[in-house]
Amino acid sequence: MPEQHLLVQKCVGYITKPDITNAPFEALVNGSQNVLINDAEKVAIRSGYTLLGAASTATTPIRSDYVWQTSSGTEIALRHYDDELEIYTSTLAAWVRLKNSLSTTALLQFTTWWSAAEGIDLLLWVDGTDDMYEWSGGITTLASATANTITKSGTNTWKQDRFLIAGTRKVVIGTTEYTYTGGETTTTLTGVTPDPSGEAVGANIFQAVRTNTNTPAADFLSSSIRVLNNQIWVRSSKSRVVYVSKNSDFLAYTFSTPRVSGEGATLTLDNIPNALVRQDKDMWISAGRDDWYKSNFEQITVSTTLAEILTVKKLKTAPEMGAQSQDLVLEIGDFVAFVSYEPALRLLGNLADIEKPILKALSNPIKPDFDAADFTNGQLFWNKNRLYISAPNDDKVFILETKESADGAIRRFWQPPQLLPIRRFAIIGGDLHGHSNAAPETYKLFNGTNDNDNSFAAYAYYAYRSYDKRDILKTA
Repeated sequence: MPEQHLLVQKCVGYITKPDITNAPFEALVNGSQNVLINDAEKVAIRSGYTLLGAASTATTPIRSDYVWQTSSGTEIALRHYDDELEIYTSTLAAWVRLKNSLSTTALLQFTTWWSAAEGIDLLLWVDGTDDMYEWSGGITTLASATANTITKSGTNTWKQDRFLIAGTRKVVIGTTEYTYTGGETTTTLTGVTPDPSGEAVGANIFQAVRTNTNTPAADFLSSSIRVLNNQIWVRSSKSRVVYVSKNSDFLAYTFSTPRVSGEGATLTLDNIPNALVRQDKDMWISAGRDDWYKSNFEQITVSTTLAEILTVKKLKTAPEMGAQSQDLVLEIGDFVAFVSYEPALRLLGNLADIEKPILKALSNPIKPDFDAADFTNGQLFWNKNRLYISAPNDDKVFILETKESADGAIRRFWQPPQLLPIRRFAIIGGDLHGHSNAAPETYKLFNGTNDNDNSFAAYAYYAYRSYDKRDILKTA
């Protein structure tokens, strides 16, 4: 019998749910890895990754991270491993300790909050304890010091470089904290204790991190934090209560009766919340293994007082449709993407009809891959029309790509799995980076021709070609 041939003109995506003999012949199938379908719909070997910062021989993964675009127009990247919290800026050009002695097991969850008193946004985070941490983002270097003064480099004042002007204020030089009482509108802090005169010229100076104990409440063990309308929302993995702060004070969670708009609140769910995600004017909450809630703000008039009621409405979902974790939830435009317990990648949206929300499954084309994957400590991340999902225990990254044609038609397809030692993603300096799942290292992704000087294997397997003759053995 003469051989039959069929030229593959394009690749339509990576598909593993159908049997290999039933999948479209233009699709990549199981066994493909470390290749990407490019804009020309051709298959190419992916680029590698290169180290950002110093290499490390430690074996503790990056557990948490945040990239802060401050209200001053600066970018500060943070990463957390072991008990360390480090920062990176283009000026520092290295990962430098901001704080240590943090939890060695919990994940840090970050958000930002606007302080009218300071005139800047503040970075807040929680770590599974009763504490809420606060940092202004102040960074500079030492020009000189006396027994009770510190003079910074440059012409900006301390306040202009994001150092605090109210409350108990401290700066850190090396491992020593120094309290100051004045001078923030100049280049010289005054009332400094203890004596800083022995510090080296050119040393880094950071605003010290503030620790706010029992915030929002004693024994609450805060697990994640988000902001909506400048009100802080805090959940715990040990409580069914969700706390909401006053919009002018992230430390205040009390409210009047009737409750006034902008005051604090407490909400009690039917299950332990797993994740908070902001969507438009509402906060959505995933709880337990099954549930989703949507916040509802309603203004009413009580006597002559304009009041506000804050409640939550439980959506109608099915078993196992709750989000697995806070980091496996992501706001994308008018929708929320999340990895459910089924497991599946789902899209939640169209809450105009709250009784029948859309819960579209996007992972069906690669269902066998999702069923086999371990998403523990994984993350969802969006960058340049790609949704990245890390499965760090498997050393895999899944990518769902979205393409829009000239007439506005949307096409989604899966890329083959990428074998990468990545736990978390970040955009640093405009480029996609990955934080390691095995060491305190950060890499610039899809850069260079190897993986941090190591080679990698790339495979592209196409589906079988049947030629409508299923009785004859076909091979690639």
